[in-house]
Amino acid sequence: MKPLQLFWRNWQNRVAVYFLAVVMVISAGSKFIAAIDPNYFDPAHIYPVAPNAHHWLGTDDMGRDILFRLIAGAQVSFSIAIMAVGISIGVGVILGLIAGYWGGWIDACLMRIVDFLMAIPTIFLILVIQSILNPNIVTVMVVIGLTSWMDVCRMVRAEVMSIKERPFVLAAQARGIRGLRLILVHIFPHTLSPVIVAATLGLGGAILTESVISFLGLGVQPPYASWGNMLENSLAYMNDAPWMILSPGIMITMTVLVLNVIGDGLRASLNPKENYVKSS
Repeated sequence: MKPLQLFWRNWQNRVAVYFLAVVMVISAGSKFIAAIDPNYFDPAHIYPVAPNAHHWLGTDDMGRDILFRLIAGAQVSFSIAIMAVGISIGVGVILGLIAGYWGGWIDACLMRIVDFLMAIPTIFLILVIQSILNPNIVTVMVVIGLTSWMDVCRMVRAEVMSIKERPFVLAAQARGIRGLRLILVHIFPHTLSPVIVAATLGLGGAILTESVISFLGLGVQPPYASWGNMLENSLAYMNDAPWMILSPGIMITMTVLVLNVIGDGLRASLNPKENYVKSS
């Protein structure tokens, strides 16, 4: 059975994909879906209003509609996550290919850098960098991306060290294929399966990281909405207006959950040994 067929046969994977697709389509079309500006400040309602027929998820302390801010926040959170994962996967794959293929002192130096960076708590490193820089959407993307490539690098390195000893690679070397061509044509395609899984799981991690640093005030800055700064804004009203914290909290939890389900499903379906066990 093909990997995608095996993946789609699991009902949990299908539900996760449907949920993620709906959220991403809504976030992509947020400018067309939102009936009012999510940053619109209503001076007549400076206290949170409970969910009603006009505001399905209620309003926040500035009279802004929470539903439309959730939609706008989804666009921001997904944009940051996709760009951050793109950066981390790009850096991790390139350095992992270099370390795994050439080995020697190059591998030793790169791995010591990876070990050093992994010894520093990631969230602490991000907060220090963000406190030095001017926090905005672009810096959040770059900082998350440049502090989350180490696991990808180690994974790709291990794959390359295994692949380069296989007969088809040795045969290509015997034909005179070396260097960049050997890496890109014969080695890199065989590392794509774990990279795809890492990218999927990385999206959930990036959304969670962005939410944390925005919650702490060093991420996406007002008036732009993100799920993290919506949580931060709702802290003062937890008892009087619980809908303010429930909406972004549920969206963060559900989105990260479905991304983890999809990542686990891809890992299982792309693993030949697990495919054999489940198919037999």
